Amino acid sequence: MDCSFIKKNLFAILENTLSPVDQVETDLHIKSCPECSLVITEFQKTMGIINHDKSKEINPFMSTRIIQRIESVWAPQGARQQRVFLHILQPAVFTFSLFLAILIGFSVGKTGMNRMSDKTSADLDLTSIRSELFISDITDEDKTLFLNP
Repeated sequence: MDCSFIKKNLFAILENTLSPVDQVETDLHIKSCPECSLVITEFQKTMGIINHDKSKEINPFMSTRIIQRIESVWAPQGARQQRVFLHILQPAVFTFSLFLAILIGFSVGKTGMNRMSDKTSADLDLTSIRSELFISDITDEDKTLFLNP
């Protein structure tokens, strides 16, 4: 067994996936060669650190916070003031638009009510006569249907 075999098969040695014959020869070589023993020991330490770091949970919002912090430090003062102005202006414009829409709605509704109240008594009489004639037509028709089977 030579040192190059050990260096090429580090993962297989640590995971114990070598054939039984190769495993015995590798163990004997590692015990007799201080250089290969050191390589295996350091590789085990490295894999331990990697596995330990894999087990840590990463905060998903950390990158967002870092980017925001960088932008706040490097953003020019004028850009910050502009953002603050937009945050204040947006609700003010929305409130004004809502007030204007309500005002227009009331004025349109009031105009419609005035037009309805402007009808003369002659128009109202004509409307009532038309409705009475329509009702009497329906009743006359119903009478003929019931009397003639």
